[in-house]
Amino acid sequence: MLLDFFKSLFARRSSGGGVDLGLEEAISVMQRGDCHLAIKMFEQVLQKDPQNIVALNNLGVCLVDVGRGAEASGIFALAYSIDDAYLPVMVNHARMLLDQKRGGEALRFLEKARICDPEFLHVDAVYAGYCLATA
Repeated sequence: MLLDFFKSLFARRSSGGGVDLGLEEAISVMQRGDCHLAIKMFEQVLQKDPQNIVALNNLGVCLVDVGRGAEASGIFALAYSIDDAYLPVMVNHARMLLDQKRGGEALRFLEKARICDPEFLHVDAVYAGYCLATA
Protein backbone atom coordinates (compact mmCIF):
# COMPACT_ATOMS: atom_id res chain seq x y z
CA MET A 1 0.00 0.00 0.00
CA LEU A 2 0.96 3.65 -0.05
CA LEU A 3 2.12 3.69 3.52
CA ASP A 4 5.65 2.40 3.00
CA PHE A 5 6.27 5.12 0.46
CA PHE A 6 4.77 7.89 2.57
CA LYS A 7 6.34 6.91 5.87
CA SER A 8 9.46 8.92 5.12
CA LEU A 9 7.30 11.94 4.25
CA PHE A 10 5.34 11.63 7.49
CA ALA A 11 8.36 12.15 9.68
CA ARG A 12 8.75 15.74 8.54
CA ARG A 13 5.13 16.66 9.24
CA SER A 14 4.59 15.40 12.78
CA SER A 15 4.50 17.80 15.68
CA GLY A 16 6.49 16.25 18.48
CA GLY A 17 6.51 14.59 21.88
CA GLY A 18 3.93 11.98 22.81
CA VAL A 19 1.97 12.72 19.68
CA ASP A 20 4.85 11.38 17.58
CA LEU A 21 4.92 8.12 19.50
CA GLY A 22 1.15 7.72 19.21
CA LEU A 23 1.31 8.59 15.54
CA GLU A 24 4.07 6.07 14.88
CA GLU A 25 2.10 3.37 16.68
CA ALA A 26 -1.06 4.21 14.74
CA ILE A 27 0.84 4.07 11.43
CA SER A 28 2.29 0.70 12.44
CA VAL A 29 -1.20 -0.64 13.23
CA MET A 30 -2.45 0.72 9.92
CA GLN A 31 0.39 -0.96 8.04
CA ARG A 32 -0.53 -4.26 9.67
CA GLY A 33 -4.01 -3.85 8.20
CA ASP A 34 -6.07 -3.17 11.34
CA CYS A 35 -7.78 -0.04 10.09
CA HIS A 36 -10.50 -0.08 12.74
CA LEU A 37 -7.94 0.11 15.56
CA ALA A 38 -5.83 2.59 13.60
CA ILE A 39 -8.86 4.88 13.24
CA LYS A 40 -9.23 5.00 17.02
CA MET A 41 -5.53 5.64 17.44
CA PHE A 42 -5.43 8.44 14.86
CA GLU A 43 -8.45 10.02 16.56
CA GLN A 44 -6.53 9.97 19.86
CA VAL A 45 -3.55 11.66 18.20
CA LEU A 46 -5.89 14.28 16.77
CA GLN A 47 -7.41 14.98 20.18
CA LYS A 48 -3.94 16.11 21.29
CA ASP A 49 -2.99 17.76 18.01
CA PRO A 50 -6.07 18.56 15.88
CA GLN A 51 -4.02 19.92 12.99
CA ASN A 52 -1.64 16.99 12.63
CA ILE A 53 -1.71 16.65 8.86
CA VAL A 54 -0.19 13.16 8.86
CA ALA A 55 -2.78 11.83 11.30
CA LEU A 56 -5.58 13.44 9.30
CA ASN A 57 -4.32 11.96 6.04
CA ASN A 58 -3.95 8.49 7.50
CA LEU A 59 -7.32 8.69 9.24
CA GLY A 60 -8.87 9.53 5.88
CA VAL A 61 -7.13 6.58 4.23
CA CYS A 62 -8.35 4.20 6.94
CA LEU A 63 -11.90 5.55 6.70
CA VAL A 64 -11.90 4.94 2.94
CA ASP A 65 -10.54 1.42 3.47
CA VAL A 66 -13.39 0.51 5.87
CA GLY A 67 -16.06 2.00 3.59
CA ARG A 68 -16.68 5.28 5.39
CA GLY A 69 -16.07 7.49 2.38
CA ALA A 70 -18.35 10.33 3.46
CA GLU A 71 -16.39 10.77 6.69
CA ALA A 72 -13.12 10.45 4.80
CA SER A 73 -14.19 13.20 2.44
CA GLY A 74 -14.63 15.58 5.37
CA ILE A 75 -11.29 14.58 6.86
CA PHE A 76 -9.47 15.09 3.56
CA ALA A 77 -11.18 18.48 3.11
CA LEU A 78 -10.04 19.51 6.60
CA ALA A 79 -6.50 18.29 5.96
CA TYR A 80 -6.41 20.10 2.63
CA SER A 81 -7.59 23.32 4.30
CA ILE A 82 -4.73 23.03 6.82
CA ASP A 83 -2.02 22.32 4.24
CA ASP A 84 -3.02 22.52 0.60
CA ALA A 85 0.49 21.59 -0.54
CA TYR A 86 0.78 18.26 1.29
CA LEU A 87 0.91 15.78 -1.59
CA PRO A 88 -0.35 12.66 0.21
CA VAL A 89 -3.59 14.45 1.11
CA MET A 90 -4.10 15.63 -2.46
CA VAL A 91 -3.46 12.21 -3.96
CA ASN A 92 -5.39 10.20 -1.39
CA HIS A 93 -8.33 12.57 -1.69
CA ALA A 94 -8.23 12.09 -5.46
CA ARG A 95 -8.14 8.31 -5.00
CA MET A 96 -11.20 8.48 -2.75
CA LEU A 97 -13.05 10.66 -5.26
CA LEU A 98 -12.27 8.16 -8.03
CA ASP A 99 -13.67 5.36 -5.86
CA GLN A 100 -16.84 7.44 -5.55
CA LYS A 101 -17.03 7.90 -9.36
CA ARG A 102 -16.22 11.61 -9.08
CA GLY A 103 -13.41 11.70 -11.61
CA GLY A 104 -13.75 15.34 -12.56
CA GLU A 105 -13.16 16.43 -8.98
CA ALA A 106 -10.32 13.93 -8.60
CA LEU A 107 -8.58 15.30 -11.69
CA ARG A 108 -8.35 18.76 -10.09
CA PHE A 109 -6.35 17.32 -7.16
CA LEU A 110 -4.17 15.21 -9.44
CA GLU A 111 -3.33 18.19 -11.65
CA LYS A 112 -2.32 20.28 -8.63
CA ALA A 113 -0.23 17.40 -7.24
CA ARG A 114 1.56 17.08 -10.59
CA ILE A 115 2.34 20.81 -10.57
CA CYS A 116 3.63 20.68 -6.97
CA ASP A 117 5.93 17.73 -7.59
CA PRO A 118 6.21 16.27 -11.11
CA GLU A 119 8.29 13.36 -9.77
CA PHE A 120 5.74 12.20 -7.16
CA LEU A 121 5.08 8.71 -8.52
CA HIS A 122 1.82 7.99 -6.74
CA VAL A 123 0.13 10.68 -8.83
CA ASP A 124 0.76 8.54 -11.92
CA ALA A 125 -0.85 5.49 -10.32
CA VAL A 126 -3.99 7.36 -9.33
CA TYR A 127 -4.10 9.14 -12.70
CA ALA A 128 -3.94 5.74 -14.40
CA GLY A 129 -6.97 4.75 -12.33
CA TYR A 130 -8.70 7.89 -13.54
CA CYS A 131 -7.91 7.07 -17.16
CA LEU A 132 -9.21 3.52 -16.78
CA ALA A 133 -12.37 4.71 -15.05
CA THR A 134 -13.15 7.27 -17.76
CA ALA A 135 -12.08 5.26 -20.79
